[in-house]
Amino acid sequence: MIIQFIIDVVKALIIALPIAILLNMILYMMRTFTSSAGFTINIWQMIVITGVVLFVGILGTFVGWKMLSKESIIDKIRKTNV
Repeated sequence: MIIQFIIDVVKALIIALPIAILLNMILYMMRTFTSSAGFTINIWQMIVITGVVLFVGILGTFVGWKMLSKESIIDKIRKTNV
């Protein structure tokens, strides 16, 4: 059970990490472009946003996998009842 949980976390990180890196690159470009306009993004804000994106990505993949497994269980029950 614990090994399966670790495997799920690694899968979720593989899915969520590129999204967080892409968002971080966009934020960095926004920071360089908007610093002349007076709107500055702090390094800590970038780190917090990256962490939030990783957390939401991991949570979303877990919820998605649980929903998919529930649908397959429901389909199995329907097949056995018919």
